Amino acid sequence: MTSELNITISGICTNVFGVVPGVNMRTVVPDATAIRFGVVRIPESPGKYTNAYYYLMPHVGMMRDQVVGARNRWFLTGYYIRVVNAIDQPFSYSGEGFQLTEFADHVSISPQVVLEGGALAYLDVVGGRVRTEGIKHDDPLICHICIKTSGTPRISITPLPGTVLPQWGEIVIDSHELHITNLDYEAVTEDANFDFLMNYLVTSNGIPKSLTRLTPGMPAENKKLTLRHLGERLRALGLLMETGGTVEGWRKSIEFGDEPQSLEPLEPPSHGGSAVSIGTAEEVMSMLGTTVLDPVPFDPSCSFGDMGGGA
Repeated sequence: MTSELNITISGICTNVFGVVPGVNMRTVVPDATAIRFGVVRIPESPGKYTNAYYYLMPHVGMMRDQVVGARNRWFLTGYYIRVVNAIDQPFSYSGEGFQLTEFADHVSISPQVVLEGGALAYLDVVGGRVRTEGIKHDDPLICHICIKTSGTPRISITPLPGTVLPQWGEIVIDSHELHITNLDYEAVTEDANFDFLMNYLVTSNGIPKSLTRLTPGMPAENKKLTLRHLGERLRALGLLMETGGTVEGWRKSIEFGDEPQSLEPLEPPSHGGSAVSIGTAEEVMSMLGTTVLDPVPFDPSCSFGDMGGGA
């Protein structure tokens, strides 16, 4: 019996075409978990440029088998994903994507990121229908992939070299859907106008120093970035991570004496010392999953990018 697996890709992911032998399209989920800030030259008028200062907050890569109530959910820390029971079928691509070469010069792929495992995940598509959803330059672009399978879709997950929290296995996708996202840990704490720049993490030069055109979601006039504003956003991110974004988490931080609440002396910390364990890696990743903004991006800057192998 022939079935279908419908894959949705959103956020900071980049489709690369004709790079891997025998693979028509590889979706690369770049590692955007770091906090970054810098300056990029943007066109102000023909022949004239101005400096735009930016900061980029952590994005978290995830995969799940349903948008709501997923039976299976994976944090992407370095995985190769493949549809193991895909049948022979033609490859087609329709719709408009954001080409990374549209916005910067001298753009080429980074072999280390695209080919050698230096990413959060790879998804290889040999055959299937690929289309985009979203109005270019107005809405975030989302990529949809439909792959015909022999029976209920099955995927394999294998770790890339050096993967943290490696997983192996073959999983039956009873929902017939898969959602791969690379989205903000918390959109409120960041300057989303510059998110699209993180697609350039798959390129040899990384985030550009100069743009030939404004990237999706970037306004012609940008607010001045001050150290005070950046400090406030970093503090907000730290508070969210500390408390888990909940009232109960805030109360627990009070108990540890990390957050002053009143002038009354606090009771001695219940943990019995200054060294505090944050838990196992699995527990930390699970906590992240309760607060990460997922699965819908709200800004065109958080769109996927396209790049051919010869760019």
